[in-house]
Amino acid sequence: MDHKPIRILFIIGQLNIGGAERQLLYLASHLNRDEFQPVICTLSDQTQQRYLAEKADIDVITLPRLMKPDLTRLWRLPAVIRNIQPDLIHSYLFVGNFWARISGTFSGIPVIISIRNSDYYTSPFQVSMNRILRPLTKMMIANSKAGRNSAISRREIGKRKSLVIYNGIPLFQFDDLLRKGDVRKELGLNKENILIGMIARLESQKDYETYLRAMQIVSNKNEKVRVLCVGDGSKKSELMELTRSLNISQITIFTGSRSDVPSILNALDIFVLSSHFEGFPNAIMEAMAAGLPVVASRVGGVPELVAHNITGLLVSPGNAEDLAESVLSLLEDQERATEMGLRGRQRIESSYTIENLVAQTEAVYNQVLRTK
Repeated sequence: MDHKPIRILFIIGQLNIGGAERQLLYLASHLNRDEFQPVICTLSDQTQQRYLAEKADIDVITLPRLMKPDLTRLWRLPAVIRNIQPDLIHSYLFVGNFWARISGTFSGIPVIISIRNSDYYTSPFQVSMNRILRPLTKMMIANSKAGRNSAISRREIGKRKSLVIYNGIPLFQFDDLLRKGDVRKELGLNKENILIGMIARLESQKDYETYLRAMQIVSNKNEKVRVLCVGDGSKKSELMELTRSLNISQITIFTGSRSDVPSILNALDIFVLSSHFEGFPNAIMEAMAAGLPVVASRVGGVPELVAHNITGLLVSPGNAEDLAESVLSLLEDQERATEMGLRGRQRIESSYTIENLVAQTEAVYNQVLRTK
């Protein structure tokens, strides 16, 4: 008798560029297809990364939002579930988690939810809904201990129904160091320039304001420094104006969104992430995989990833002076900075690979199905 793969239906609000979306695609694309058959359902027509799923031979079903709130999902999503007939549902983020638990339970399908932020200030409505839907949750996967602890403390899940599986990234993308000169040339830099960069959406969460104020302090003490901002978002015009008021516009480069993140990272000397809050940021993992020393805000799951004084430096969120001092300390001790980058790469290799992510998640799938 032929073995029938376990069918997993992934449900997420949208499939545009974002950390949770990327991790879903990494996981679904690398599942053992002899054992698991993935299908993705998005609850909107925002599917910028759909091509990555299709490239991995994963079917994507789109349920465009028809109204706000879209109560038609009460019957449209169960219809999808009946058609797909999954053995298990795995959802991501609040919208996906909300509708997956309602529709999955009505359909008799066990639901695993995923949360990605740890100290994000969820609305009272979201907290209330998560508490109400807690009995419908077979398991919650957090991507950081901080995230799991936050959900438990808010009584959105219990200890026995929750666990941590860290994000994973494809290491091979960060192995080609020969591209460094090409990218720096494209950016108009010379061999003497020191490039400090941040790769993140230009939104309030990432606190580019503190980053840019810190870079003003750094550049006043080291004229070789150049500042890179990679990403797009609603605050772009405001941030560009800030660089002019700080008198650093002439040394700051806004690239917009880039699809060649490994190449960008390979051009940097130091990576910075100044966020107000985070879960377990892919951007830092990628910087460490590229062998870069990291200076980041001590928020959310970041301290679980960046070992202070070992693979990078942790600073107080919103403190430009603290951030600048840490960056300057690395610029003054290149040997220390290089050693931090090497240890960071080793840390990613040992703990944060796609292979680890997939193996641990597949084990959870089998565990939940055994106790169905």
